[in-house]
Amino acid sequence: MIGYIGKDGKYHRGEDNKMPFDVNPTYKEWSHDMGRKEYSREIIQPHKNGKPNKAFVEAYPDYSKEYWDQETIDRTLRSIE
Repeated sequence: MIGYIGKDGKYHRGEDNKMPFDVNPTYKEWSHDMGRKEYSREIIQPHKNGKPNKAFVEAYPDYSKEYWDQETIDRTLRSIE
């Protein structure tokens, strides 16, 4: 006979209790990786070691103009990190 253990911790005879949707661990890992990739630019800081951060300027070219003038932006983009 099929049964299940309920939330009250007791065994119940009869039809099997439907399990909640369980996500495969591989899917969870993939989903987390995609989230990290999708939102990775959200944590880039505008300054790095007191200088303009090249990654920030590349990720936010329009917003960078609120921090620095065009000459500083150009110099930052040309620099090698």
